[in-house]
Amino acid sequence: MFCHNQFIIIKSIGSGTYSKLTFLFLGEIFHAYDTFTNKNVALKIEKVNISKNILIQEFLAISCLQNNTNPERQKVPKIYQFYQNLNKNFFAMELLGQNILTYMTSFPETNTIYMINEMLNCIEEVHSKGIVHLDIKPSNFVVSNNPLNLSVYIIDFGLSQPYINTNGDIVENQNIDFIGTIKYASLNSHNVSFLSRRDDLWSFYFILLEFLKISLPWNKINKSFKDKKELIVIIIVLIIESR
Repeated sequence: MFCHNQFIIIKSIGSGTYSKLTFLFLGEIFHAYDTFTNKNVALKIEKVNISKNILIQEFLAISCLQNNTNPERQKVPKIYQFYQNLNKNFFAMELLGQNILTYMTSFPETNTIYMINEMLNCIEEVHSKGIVHLDIKPSNFVVSNNPLNLSVYIIDFGLSQPYINTNGDIVENQNIDFIGTIKYASLNSHNVSFLSRRDDLWSFYFILLEFLKISLPWNKINKSFKDKKELIVIIIVLIIESR
């Protein structure tokens, strides 16, 4: 299937959501072939007619995080171009490898400490550019395609927000809805409170516990809850009790 008379869609490799509470669809990610550059790329596509088009915000966030002067500090995919037409917005970016959990399951001899340190470096680089990610979870960390020079990258900036304005002042963005992934979200996110760098680190802490084979108390909660607000209240209580 062709897209924009330039890309051949090969297969779907993932999807994003704006809110795990409301399940508002954000977009899909495809493995595609760019017939202009003869490269395999990742395409992230968003329907224009959804209630909030935020793909351009993600494109701008990743563009801000490009490190052309020091490629070794590049912690996000290389981004190529943003496209728009009547039906959809989409952008092309570097096609990377498996997410970190899938990779470590496939290669159990992987140095866990190295991978954890790489993930933390990703978060640090994002924060250094005045951005909070707000959806830190294992599936949003992927590895490079080069097994001889294994690096970890952070992806999916659909929920990200700036925390510093043009004057260098910290911005307090008041949330009106739950943001993130229920399993890894911080207490502030569940309480729909002001979110900052600390909340990315709380999510990283929950990932770290899983890497250390420590089960999160709320993992055992029935995922078929029909009342998502009731589920969040229970998780809030469990987070507070486990601190």
